[in-house]
Amino acid sequence: MITSTQTAHLQKRFGFEKALDIIADAGFEGADISLFGMCNPEDIFNTDRYLARAEEIRDYAKKIGLLLTQSHAPFDFHIEKPGEYEDRILPLTARAIEIAGAMGIKNIVVHPLHGLPYYGYEEDWFEKNMRYYRALIPVARACGVRVCVENMWEADARRGCFIDSSCSRPAEFVRYIDALNDEHIGACLDIGHCAVVGENPEIYIRVLGKERLAALHTHDNNFKGDYHTIPGNGKINFEEVMKALAEIGYEGDLTLESDVFLRGYPMEFKPQVSKFMASVAHYLAGRYDFYRQNPDADTKLQY
Repeated sequence: MITSTQTAHLQKRFGFEKALDIIADAGFEGADISLFGMCNPEDIFNTDRYLARAEEIRDYAKKIGLLLTQSHAPFDFHIEKPGEYEDRILPLTARAIEIAGAMGIKNIVVHPLHGLPYYGYEEDWFEKNMRYYRALIPVARACGVRVCVENMWEADARRGCFIDSSCSRPAEFVRYIDALNDEHIGACLDIGHCAVVGENPEIYIRVLGKERLAALHTHDNNFKGDYHTIPGNGKINFEEVMKALAEIGYEGDLTLESDVFLRGYPMEFKPQVSKFMASVAHYLAGRYDFYRQNPDADTKLQY
C-alpha cells in the first residue's frame, strides 16, 4: 500500500517544490496535489501556463523519486450564486482534471455539490450531481484520470452539530457511484467525514466494497468536529478501519489528509513533524498487511 499525504499546508508555506522535498524526505512514497489555490483568480493554474506548470511539478517529483498519486480539485464554491456553476464550478473543476492528467495523476477527488437545505431535497442534490459528474466524465476520459466522489457533511449552526449532506450515508454514496456507472468515476471515502455524521468508517468501507472504493482521505477526530488531525489523535478506531480495508481487498493508496496537525508547529519543525506523520501512515499500512494475512485476528491493542 502506497502512503501519501496532501500538499496543501506545506505548499502554502514553502511552495510546491520544497513541499515535495519535505514529503519525500519524510518517507512518504507519494503526494496528493492540492489544487485549492485555483479559487484565487491569480493562481498560476488559472493562467495560460497551467499545463506547463503541471509538467514542471510532475518532472520535479519524478526527479526526487516521489509519486504523484492523487489530487484534490478546488471546492470553495457557492452553488447558490447565480451563474456559479456555469462560470466557476464546472470550468475550474475541468481544468483541475486537465492538470491532474498532465501530472500523471490517476485519481482526482471532486466534492459533490452540496449545501443547505439538504433534508427533503435529497433528490434535487442527486440530480444536480448527476449532471455535474456526467459533464466531467468526458474530460476525465480524455485526460486518463478517475474522478473520485467524496462523502460530505453540513454544519447546523443553530444546534452546533454536523448533519447529513451529499453522500453522507453509505446507501446514498453507493447510489451515486452506481448511477454514474463509469470506469472514470470512483469513491473517495473520507474517514473523518464518516465519523462527524455518526457513521462507523469500517461499516462504510464494507458497504462501498472494493469495486467502488478508489481512494481515501485519512484523518482523525473525536466524532464532534472535522479536525483533520493525524490518526491516533482522536477517537476513530483505525484498527477496525484497516481490518475492513483488508477484508474488502482495497487496492488504493493510504492518503493522509491530516494537515491541521502541522499547523501548531513552527516552520523549521514542520519537516520533522512530517516524518512522524509518515511513520504513522507506514504503521497503518503495516496493519493493513497484517489483517490481509491474518483476517481472523483480534483488533484490540494494548495502550
